Amino acid sequence: RSALESCCPDVAGLDAKALLDRIMDEVRSAEYAHGFGVWDHPDHNPIGWFNLDLGEEYRFLLNSHQAEVAMRNKTDLPKDELQSVDPTLNAEEYLFKLPPFQNISKPTWDEASTRLVYVAQNWRRLSFGSHPIYGEATLVLVNDYIKDTILASPVDTGSWEVVCNHTEPNTWHLRIDCKPWNPQLLGTWNHFYHVFLKNLQSWRVARDINSTVRIPLQEFFHSFFGRSPLGQGYPNIPKLTLEQSVSYWETNVVANVRFPEGVRFVIADFDSLFGASRGLKVQSFARKFGWGLVWARTEFVQQEMKQPQPFDSKELFSLTGRFLDPSPELTKYLNITISDGTIDGFQSAWAIAHRVRTKQEGNATRGQITEWWHKLSATQIELAPATATRCGGIASRCVGYRLPSSASSSKPSSEDKEDSSTSKKSLEDGDCVCYRERPPITAEASLVV
Repeated sequence: RSALESCCPDVAGLDAKALLDRIMDEVRSAEYAHGFGVWDHPDHNPIGWFNLDLGEEYRFLLNSHQAEVAMRNKTDLPKDELQSVDPTLNAEEYLFKLPPFQNISKPTWDEASTRLVYVAQNWRRLSFGSHPIYGEATLVLVNDYIKDTILASPVDTGSWEVVCNHTEPNTWHLRIDCKPWNPQLLGTWNHFYHVFLKNLQSWRVARDINSTVRIPLQEFFHSFFGRSPLGQGYPNIPKLTLEQSVSYWETNVVANVRFPEGVRFVIADFDSLFGASRGLKVQSFARKFGWGLVWARTEFVQQEMKQPQPFDSKELFSLTGRFLDPSPELTKYLNITISDGTIDGFQSAWAIAHRVRTKQEGNATRGQITEWWHKLSATQIELAPATATRCGGIASRCVGYRLPSSASSSKPSSEDKEDSSTSKKSLEDGDCVCYRERPPITAEASLVV
């Protein structure tokens, strides 16, 4: 209790049952996110990963094997040069008990369709939703849409394969306590307590890969619960290390998440995409399906993860910066009115970033990107991830809640507040940015492929 008091005084006094209920409310209201890469041209899309072009064509979230089959059918390369690239293939069969492929290098569409979509649960409220190592964009899924399709593990299964099952060398020096999750029992939406507990136990590890002294409980709680919806107000939450940034539990979806109804909103990596042609592709993708779009600071984590033994680093990252893309076509279904000043500020900053990236062959320095972000923050609608506490029972309909520093002229109308009155607390104050109505489902979008 003393450790909880240090990070989360608002809940430290709750009795055990009330505390557990509060935790599960937040778990079920949190973001469930799938990260993916963004490339300039369809010919640049790698084999075996979901991408924007496949999303527009198939209108659902393809798993990596479906993406491989789809790309294999499009490419001119000899079929025997294309191999299944999913590094967690062993986990799918060993941990998730999914049927093996007859030919591992060339799965069929039917075989690929039995596999899952990898999803990270954003308990620690990272700005990117998923993790930047997986690409430059994230789809945040609709909780109610996926809840009956989830198979959850307490740690990233690819990491577990490396550290605990020794499938590959642990060149990153990732540290996981492999003892707690034994046997390897998965969880579901309604049977999740053991997954939560095993995650706590698996990540309370030593400070150094060569040490056996575990992190003190109070320090561990400060990170685990302090960054969660139980902690202090966003964005003033504890910073985290690269290793802590991958300590999510995996909540994989064994289903096809169809567009647009299965997605809450899209997140774009500001550092990589703002002002770039690839950023325009993400905007176009979100616009096509009527989703809101959020820009997130990732603080160059993607580049840091490419360093040797990145998890040995003790550098701390905030990973809390987000703002809403104010483009009218991306906000038309949301309960918020965007001021002309907010739109003009965004477009002006985009034009500057575009000129810089064009002159520098698509690149920008860390200083330039940081400067763009700070200038934009003064005019844009800054958001935090939606929570059960802030947005009540409709959190899964929301893009996030507005931070106090958000552009003051962009307030929900009284009609919008009435439409969102199912919240008992914050929505009465107009804090949560939610869908006033969901994007329409066209006949084409509702097809089962």
